[in-house]
Amino acid sequence: MSTPTPRIRSLLRQANKVAEVGKKAAAAKLFQEILDEAPDTVEAWLGLAENTTDPAGQQAAYEQALALAPDNVVALTALGRPVPAELLAAAAEAEAAAAAAAEADAAAQIQEAAVEEEELLYVCYRHPDRKTNLKCYNCSRPICIKCANRTPVGYLCPDCKRDMEEAFFTANIVDYIAAGLVAFILGLIGGYLTQFLGFFVIFLAAGGGTLIGRISFRAARRHRGRWLPHTVMLMVILGGVLPMLPLLLGLFVGSFPIGSLIWAGVYLFLTPSAAFWQVK
Repeated sequence: MSTPTPRIRSLLRQANKVAEVGKKAAAAKLFQEILDEAPDTVEAWLGLAENTTDPAGQQAAYEQALALAPDNVVALTALGRPVPAELLAAAAEAEAAAAAAAEADAAAQIQEAAVEEEELLYVCYRHPDRKTNLKCYNCSRPICIKCANRTPVGYLCPDCKRDMEEAFFTANIVDYIAAGLVAFILGLIGGYLTQFLGFFVIFLAAGGGTLIGRISFRAARRHRGRWLPHTVMLMVILGGVLPMLPLLLGLFVGSFPIGSLIWAGVYLFLTPSAAFWQVK
């Protein structure tokens, strides 16, 4: 009988956990896989015997365990063979020692968890009234769940997230002016054409906004800015409203062009939104 390798010990723990929850068939299969790899593993033979439903197979497994370990109390007892008193005493002592060790380990884990909970409870640096165990992986400041931004490598606080985004936003004032001017001019043209498109505005407004957004992004030299999408959207709205002023004036002179005003509203809703997401 050889000492089980770390891999076999790991497989034995897994099989024992499956057996503990009552899944005997699955546990027996796992023990058999262990024996296929390491046939001299006494623990696997005992596990197979305890979880198999075949009486003949159970006896054969106990016999094999006893052949590998002639003084194994479990196998001797299961096979109805006499067990020397000294073996019974040693087995009882070992069982008592294992139970005491398990109890001490459980108590230590409970105490350790209590200490850890007490020592690792912080207060969010943005909300002093909120306790938390979370920390920003970049600056190590404690943050509550509302302030935490989840990333693939941990939680990020709002300040560090903003700092990292600033490195991503490279647009300067010239880019804002160029993108805004282009968006205004194209929005002005789109608003003017809307008066003649009628029902077709529903199908063309979003595409027009996408086109305006892409051209505006090129005008900004493909630089991104925190407020660049909002600037482009606002300028598209301003450009689109100017050609529609006569429609609004019709409201005061009694000739209210309800149809044209509806299509203008569709344009002002779809086009700026589409432009916004192209620059986002």
